[in-house]
Amino acid sequence: LSDATNYEQALTYFDLENFTDYYIAEMYAANIDWPQNNYNYFRKRTAYNPEAAYGHDGRFRFLFKDLDLAFLPYSSSFNAIEHAISNAIFGQEYNNVFFSKLLENQDFKQTFINRFADLINTTYNSTRVIDVINFSQDQIRSEIPRHINRWNLIPSVEVWESNVERLREFANERPNYQKQHIVEFFNLEGIYQLTTNVDDVEKGFVKVNTIEINNSTVGIDGDYSTWSGDYFKGVPITLQAVALPGFVFSHWSGDVESTEAELTLN
Repeated sequence: LSDATNYEQALTYFDLENFTDYYIAEMYAANIDWPQNNYNYFRKRTAYNPEAAYGHDGRFRFLFKDLDLAFLPYSSSFNAIEHAISNAIFGQEYNNVFFSKLLENQDFKQTFINRFADLINTTYNSTRVIDVINFSQDQIRSEIPRHINRWNLIPSVEVWESNVERLREFANERPNYQKQHIVEFFNLEGIYQLTTNVDDVEKGFVKVNTIEINNSTVGIDGDYSTWSGDYFKGVPITLQAVALPGFVFSHWSGDVESTEAELTLN
């Protein structure tokens, strides 16, 4: 799949965005019961049709399921990238060629690294994940005593509270470990912080790779006129200035000066 023609042909068989987000989600969650297990996919039985409605184009998409062995206590440092490409998982032989071969393609590798960074900066941002954990805990807290009495699987409410706290610890620690794993696995130079600033959010916003820096993006709340995220040295990123209706883009200023609305930075 390092060959561009073969790679383009492969993209007619599976949904690249779905596949990339699926792998990143499993890796972020440190799911040790994957990919040697719980690896499920589906497609509509039809010839590939790029003009078809979503899910009807004949390409494979992947199912995120069974996270019982994810977010485990003290697993925030688990290197899920190495785990995902291994052909011998927990002593069992496992043929995991597809992802490994995709990584031989430079376009896919860049897409994968940048999308991982985009999601760590937003969806998997520690504050955002902990907010989700807190909300979910509050939603079910009143049911826990009845759950304990009915199933007798948790000794007490206090133990349940402690278990949830471990989820928060994982969410707080995981992003830094994940970034470290990416640097080491892909032999990158390190990490830098990208900062964007918009003079007036009523006039436009910045798009970084796949994410719009505004409140429509999960994990970006409140004032987004100034936003920062971590990216990887040596991996080109794209910046796009998006003018809202009634306005036009003027120029970039700061470390980069340009009148081009879309830039590639390396």
